Amino acid sequence: MLFLFSGTLTYFIEQANGQLELSGKGQKNGFGDIFQGTVVPKGSELGKVVLEGYKTLYENGTYAAIMKKWQLDGNMISEPGFNLAKGAAK
Repeated sequence: MLFLFSGTLTYFIEQANGQLELSGKGQKNGFGDIFQGTVVPKGSELGKVVLEGYKTLYENGTYAAIMKKWQLDGNMISEPGFNLAKGAAK
């Protein structure tokens, strides 16, 4: 069995010329929420710079446009931040 993130699956299905379909969409898969982000050293000034960049993309609509383009708008976060997955694992 092969597990891929939904963004990757959506891309492969689009490229398959109708030979693949996504099954189980919207069903529980046992993984819970998947958080993605940028990894920087803890306490690094770079983290603050990256977060400000994400905030700009979020505020000017670029984040939403990118997520929509890649059909990931169902996976959008409400706002950018540090360690958003902390405590979310079940």
